[in-house]
Amino acid sequence: MAATVTPIRPSVGIPAAPSAPKRYICPACGLSIVVGKWLEGIRSCDTCDTWMHDECYYGRVATLDEWRDFARWVFEGELGSEFSQPTTCPACRTAKEGA
Repeated sequence: MAATVTPIRPSVGIPAAPSAPKRYICPACGLSIVVGKWLEGIRSCDTCDTWMHDECYYGRVATLDEWRDFARWVFEGELGSEFSQPTTCPACRTAKEGA
């Protein structure tokens, strides 16, 4: 069961000018994401490489089962291991469901 909040801008993920640091717009909340050295709390779509905040992904895009898997990994798993659940942005999720 997916979250009930509709993303504000589901198809946005375009970087700014090439000379500037890469900036993306989160498709769930519409706020800017600066992609640099520090990527904690940021996820990228496995299909189209759109970037989203963790909070936006798990609060607005992911299903309850996906959130539960992530929560189990955080609270019960070994944080030294990499979390390997696939991430799908709202646009790719919609396209997959429509196919």
